Amino acid sequence: MRHYLKLLALIIVSVLVFSLMTAGCSASPFSSAREDQLKIIASIYPMADFARKIGGDHVSVVQLIPAGFEPHAWEPSTTDMKTFEEADVFIMSGAGMEMWADKVLSSIRNPSLLTIDTSFDVPLILPGAYSLDGEEAEADHDEAEAEHEQDADEDHDPENETEEHDHDPENETEEHDHD
Repeated sequence: MRHYLKLLALIIVSVLVFSLMTAGCSASPFSSAREDQLKIIASIYPMADFARKIGGDHVSVVQLIPAGFEPHAWEPSTTDMKTFEEADVFIMSGAGMEMWADKVLSSIRNPSLLTIDTSFDVPLILPGAYSLDGEEAEADHDEAEAEHEQDADEDHDPENETEEHDHDPENETEEHDHD
């Protein structure tokens, strides 16, 4: 009887150790992909949705950054890095959205990975380049600059300066004392 308890304890401990060792090892996100499907990684939901709608049944798409996470600050896990090594295509927004992408792409071993930067050759609109009504804000900017220069000129107006120093050139006589 005692021998059976030792054997049972050994089996339980072995199962627990094995479970703990394999708990961190998860299946690849592409494990359910068919052999004929293109394996696509998309950085954010709009890119993943675009790939699914265009590719249909011919693609298996993995969205890297979960909903609610900031794409600029997100960092890939080791599992994500393995996913990059299994993928055929990586679709990213670009324009600085995925600040981690260059580092990841230079560290993985997948020379056949095709990277699609959706911002490539797209002229970006700089903040403040357009006003709310769609007009170019440059004219507004020029007017504001001219107004600022006019304000600066008013600050240096001799008439204003005389008022600041209690000097009134119209009431000045040739002789006066500054005591």
